[in-house]
Amino acid sequence: MSLQLTKLAAALFLTSSLVGCAAMVKTPYEQPNIQIPGSFQNSPVNGKQIHADVYADQWWTLFGDQQLNTLVNQVLASNTDLAVAGLTLRQARLRAELARNAELPRVNA
Repeated sequence: MSLQLTKLAAALFLTSSLVGCAAMVKTPYEQPNIQIPGSFQNSPVNGKQIHADVYADQWWTLFGDQQLNTLVNQVLASNTDLAVAGLTLRQARLRAELARNAELPRVNA
């Protein structure tokens, strides 16, 4: 009897939870009217025009902070862990490919 009562209580709880989470939309959604200009102009930063291809790998220089530039250059010069990790990953992939190829049948002439 208590098992049936537990199942009934769980079913009532789940049903009431689902009903409580149902979306109650009282008014239909109306998309707002947004005025979009026909064209945009790029504004220069500190009198310089930003070119994505020039600053793609040195974006922090746009801040014009010499201390930041020095710190980033020090980090880039001393951080070889990422390069070593990339080479280790490539080596592991090549070893896995060699192991896979060793399991394939061989043809002798």
